[in-house]
Order: sequence, then structure tokens, then C-alpha cells
Amino acid sequence: MLIRQLRFQKFNSYTPFLKSYVKTVRIMSTFDIKFQGKQVPVKVPEQLSVAKSELLEFRPFTSWIRNLENSVSKHSSSKFVLRNIEIQSVDKFSKGKVGFVKLKADFLHPNGKPLPGIAVLRGGTTGMLVVLTAKGKGDSEKYVLLVSQPRVAAGSIDLVELPAGMIDDGTFAGAAAKELEEECGIKIEESDLVNLLPSSDDSILLSPGLLDEEIKFFLYHKEMPLDEIKALEGKLMGNHGHSSENEVITLRLLKFQDAEQYTRDAKLIIALSLYNRHKRAQEQ
Repeated sequence: MLIRQLRFQKFNSYTPFLKSYVKTVRIMSTFDIKFQGKQVPVKVPEQLSVAKSELLEFRPFTSWIRNLENSVSKHSSSKFVLRNIEIQSVDKFSKGKVGFVKLKADFLHPNGKPLPGIAVLRGGTTGMLVVLTAKGKGDSEKYVLLVSQPRVAAGSIDLVELPAGMIDDGTFAGAAAKELEEECGIKIEESDLVNLLPSSDDSILLSPGLLDEEIKFFLYHKEMPLDEIKALEGKLMGNHGHSSENEVITLRLLKFQDAEQYTRDAKLIIALSLYNRHKRAQEQ
């Protein structure tokens, strides 16, 4: 009887360790992708509840693999090696569609040492520079239409920024036209937009140390009565709680010459620079 009690006490002394060990064990499911003619395992913790098909249908994930493979192919003499990919987290939108993926790639430099491999995938986005000029006033009454909305990631509840949006499906220009209607209430055709980066490699990487995000910038310029322009200031847009996305957007109108000094938004600063370059090209 005494021996049984001692054994039971000894087992109980290991219980906290066993519980903590069980918590740290992650059950992985694995599937393979082809990279440089070889099979590379993709590891997915089962608690993420994301299927292989969902990841392969998530365009930013497949585009990231293709872009990395193309880049490695350009340096065929150097032996970069992708050993595996671990999916660390997946965020889905309200309808269950994958929106963001965080992963860690075990990617080796030709010197044999691993490269920083953490990436957050969200895909392509568009930025829309809306320039409004009062009829008969020229550049003396020239405005930029921006949006103000809560940006929790930036620690701000009223960040003033360029209208922008993610590309779900279709073209960059189509996504820009859609976002312009949703965020600013301006309905236009794709043909009304001017691509501010018309070269073959016409996108900008905003934070390539972590994000795959590439953004393309478009210009929409319109002449309209001054009173109609000023009526846009403070107008409420977005769905304001009418869906789970809860976009709360307020339109902000700034004089063109004041816009760059008013915000910390890099998208706006880049768009204004591209606009000035576009104007100079037109004048030549």
C-alpha cells in the first residue's frame, strides 16, 4: 500500500510537466509544393483550421511562391535552397475567405546559412489619388480627396490617408474603381483612371522586409463646381457597422499644396510624387 502511494505521488509530481509538454506539442499536417523542380513540404498546424485547397486558392500565397522561384531562377549559378514552409497564422474575412497568411520559410543562402524567412502575405493593393479642381478656378482651387478612418495597427483612430484597397479578384484598375466607389462614393469606369506607374514593372513594395504587398497608383482627376467639392468634406462613407468588416470612413478634403504636410501616410506622399512626375511628363 505504501509503495502504491509513493508511485502515485511520484506520478503526480510529473503531471504539471506533462501538461505543459502537451500544450507545446503542435500537430502538423503537411502537403508538398513544387519549387525549382523539387518537392518542398508546407507545414500547417492543425489548430489553424485551414485546408490545403484554401491556401492554394489564396492568390498571394501562390504568387509569392512563383515570384520567389522566378527570382531564384535568375541566379541559377547560386544555390539558394527552400527547405520547407511553415504556416504560422491565418486570418479570414467575415465570409470565411483567407485574408492574411503569416509564414516562415526555411530558406538557405548559398553560404549555407538561413535567411530571414518570416513573411506576411496579403497580396496586391491599389492607391487612388483623387484630384478635384473647381470649374473656372484652375490650380487656385485644387483639392485632394482623402479618407479618415480608425487604423488600430497604427495606433490611430482618425488616420488621414489615401483611398486604397486590396485586390480580391480581377485587375488592379478594376479594384481601384471599386474602392473609389465604396470609400468615396465616386462611381467611375476603369478607363477614367490614369496609371501613375505605366512602366512594365509598375508596382511599389511598401515594406519588403516583412510584407509581400505591392501597390499600384492611379489618378482620377475631375473638374466640378466648388460648392460640390466642399460638400464632400466630412461626408460619412463605408458601412459604419452594417457588416462585420465595420468600415468607418470620413471623407477629408485638403488643398493640394497642403496635403503632403498633413499626413504620415506613405501612400499619399508617393502618389503626390508620382502625380508631379506625371504632370512634368505631360508638359514636355
